[in-house]
Amino acid sequence: MTIDKEKLPDRDCPEKFSESGLREIYCDVNAKLTESGYSLERQGSVDDFAKIGLTLESAIGQSFRFVSDDEDFEGKPDDIMFDGTVVRDAQYGILAVANDRGLFHRSDLTKP
Repeated sequence: MTIDKEKLPDRDCPEKFSESGLREIYCDVNAKLTESGYSLERQGSVDDFAKIGLTLESAIGQSFRFVSDDEDFEGKPDDIMFDGTVVRDAQYGILAVANDRGLFHRSDLTKP
């Protein structure tokens, strides 16, 4: 599946998909609770899931591109992101667990 990046709506739109075909969901990367798991029990994440008709509970097992606001050295937006899956952790609750690629910046997607 090929997605035309020029036609992607902004992140506030519930129909926002990344070039990977995954929906973008807010995740605070400062809320890291395990080696590769980040808490989704934050208002921004809850709100993004609600925009697409999901709750944290109903998102368990699904994959998304998780996005956290960041800037480059010049102050331009350059989100930190990772692809991952929503899981329930017995100790920490509902987490986004990053895949093996780990964290990257949005600008990394446009580098050759």
